[in-house]
Amino acid sequence: MLADCLYDGLQCEQCKRRKLKCSRTVPTCTFCAEHSHDCIYSKIIRTPLTRKNLDAAEKRIANLEALLARHYSEREITRYEEDGTLPRLQGAKGASPDTGSSRPGTAHSLPPPPPSTSPGAYPTPASQVAPLPQPPYQHQPVASTSALPYAPPVAQPYGYPPYSSPNHPHPPIFVSAPATSKPTATPTIDIKPPLPARDETDDADGTGSLSLASNGKPPPGYLGSLSGAALLQFLQRCAADVNLSAAGAAGKCAASPSSSTTNSLTAILPDQLAGYITSYFNHFHLLYPVLHESSFRAQLAEIVPRPGGAAWTLLYYVVLGLGSMCTLTDTNEGETLTLYEQAISHVAAALFESASITSVQAFCLLANLAQKTNHVSIGTVFLGIALRMAINLGLHTEASGRHLSVFEQEMRRRAWWLLFAFDSGSQLTFGHPNTLPTTGVDVLPLVSVPDTVFTPSLTTRPQSFPDPTIYSSLIFQCFFHQMASQIVARLTYYPNLPITESLILYHEVDSLQSALPSFFFSSPPAWFDFPRHLLAWRLDNLRMVVLRHTFLKVSLMQGPVTEEEERGWAKCVDCAAEVVRSVQRFSSEAQRTCMEWWYALHFIIPSTFIPLIALRVRPASPSVIEWVDVVQSARSVLERVPHTLLKFTATRCLAIISAVADLSIARTDSRLSATNEPSAVPDSDFTNFLEMLAGQGPGFEGEAASPVQAPGLLPDLDTLLQWFTPSGSPLPVV
Repeated sequence: MLADCLYDGLQCEQCKRRKLKCSRTVPTCTFCAEHSHDCIYSKIIRTPLTRKNLDAAEKRIANLEALLARHYSEREITRYEEDGTLPRLQGAKGASPDTGSSRPGTAHSLPPPPPSTSPGAYPTPASQVAPLPQPPYQHQPVASTSALPYAPPVAQPYGYPPYSSPNHPHPPIFVSAPATSKPTATPTIDIKPPLPARDETDDADGTGSLSLASNGKPPPGYLGSLSGAALLQFLQRCAADVNLSAAGAAGKCAASPSSSTTNSLTAILPDQLAGYITSYFNHFHLLYPVLHESSFRAQLAEIVPRPGGAAWTLLYYVVLGLGSMCTLTDTNEGETLTLYEQAISHVAAALFESASITSVQAFCLLANLAQKTNHVSIGTVFLGIALRMAINLGLHTEASGRHLSVFEQEMRRRAWWLLFAFDSGSQLTFGHPNTLPTTGVDVLPLVSVPDTVFTPSLTTRPQSFPDPTIYSSLIFQCFFHQMASQIVARLTYYPNLPITESLILYHEVDSLQSALPSFFFSSPPAWFDFPRHLLAWRLDNLRMVVLRHTFLKVSLMQGPVTEEEERGWAKCVDCAAEVVRSVQRFSSEAQRTCMEWWYALHFIIPSTFIPLIALRVRPASPSVIEWVDVVQSARSVLERVPHTLLKFTATRCLAIISAVADLSIARTDSRLSATNEPSAVPDSDFTNFLEMLAGQGPGFEGEAASPVQAPGLLPDLDTLLQWFTPSGSPLPVV
């Protein structure tokens, strides 16, 4: 037997484990003799090559091929053979073969996105890409520059063929069902186990405004002094008679959204998936156009190869998840959470071994989807992964992409600027520090052109269009975030900024708004309605952040208040009122998608805390009626939220409003009549609360007096605006 082993060229177990070349000497090889190891030669047991065994193997292979043919087309099987991967036969009777390890509790893998049986319905890649229908650019007159258009965003239908195949007589249904549910007659694919009910004491939220420490338990994740949660903490100290945490009286009335929705059967038909992709490009794509629609649809139809391997599949499910939030109908939250869990199940260690532009796009969008489903901590991790991948690919510098085509270079810029916008947004939302590099970044601004002009076949970079395009929103959001990053850095390094400098920053925000193109104010196209509202809310929110220190200082009644500080306090309240009224008008003019409602809640919640604080600290002010009206407007918006996915957030904020303020007119009149009633003086701990919120300032003398420059653009507003001419075209780079 030992001679047979040596003849077959076997190694001993010790050399095989260490991947060494075995001398194969008997009874002990050279390595084992030198190190006193037991030298063991194991014999491989092979099936005897007989006619009976060969016939059995051929029969088994034929059965497996027939089974594959019933579930997959020849084109799919050929692709699996070329890739060297094995498909999973899900939904078939019996146990499906486990071709890969999976974490317990995660979703089962769905088959890859189905190929279309009518490729002609899709645009072709590169120079053969058919022009996509562009959003209509009709100008609709409005009453004034501040008036908003009355027409809702126009949905752009796209001819997406339903999933059908000769090998699929019945379309599969993607199902998330409880363990006790009975199998249905319709072929189903189990996406994931039922989600556990939300812990009512866990108040993590994607808006960064409703998290509050309770019972000695810190809020989930770090929230800085510039976040909305800091305002809620200040409001809690003002309203010490009620508990505003999720575990308190103001949180228990907010029912968990998962208790009655995700534990029930949630089915997603293939037609719905096609609709989610269309909704993504008709709504979310107008805000963050990081993908190229024609290329993505061509990849989905397998007209061109899908780049990135497993990263493209992850990107596909993230697009579906975001698209499910862009529908006008209430998805009952189950579809969005199901698709989110399905996307998470495709995050594997293999994705981190090699970076690609597809991976950066996928993790950027996955971070955004995680935030919108209140998975804040993991969303921050995904954003960090995308950033490190982008730097590894050299997206932060133009030199790394000079060998690529004009179109590929622009796609790299879009991915970088999306990262820039998301990271800067995280600074404002959660009070996080800037994590993008501050030196060595020389990425050019994006060009604002329709996709019908900027195709993969272009050899020269076109000039920007003066009219709004789908890239206009991201371009001017980046301008906004450039300024916001500098302002946040200055407020972080100098928390006790004097009111005079705060007002200078306030006027810089005004200057940026004045420099925006005319289509942000008058006669905007209907499809551009939400992007321009979103930028207006961001500007007012930044104004509130600039004046927050002054607002809290005056609210604490510490010493004499100067006229400028009083004016800054009033400006902060006015900005909050303007956001609430703008959101109220926007939400009442037309039916809005879940995505639009999420952003509306994101800005209206911290804006509501400002007048609530004003009502508590100045109950006898002549402006009480106006503040009550603002809070009532916010309450009416929160009560009209139609989407189940956002009900928990809206109900949580409504509970805070009810616990803090008595909105009855009789109570208001009684407060107004008691003008001589002295206001309550805060305790000694409360007087130090502002300093605690602001955090530690610079601890050493001689530190730089200017904030760290935000990456990618220019250091001051004047130079920033010089990048663009009045017509909106970028100036040539010298």
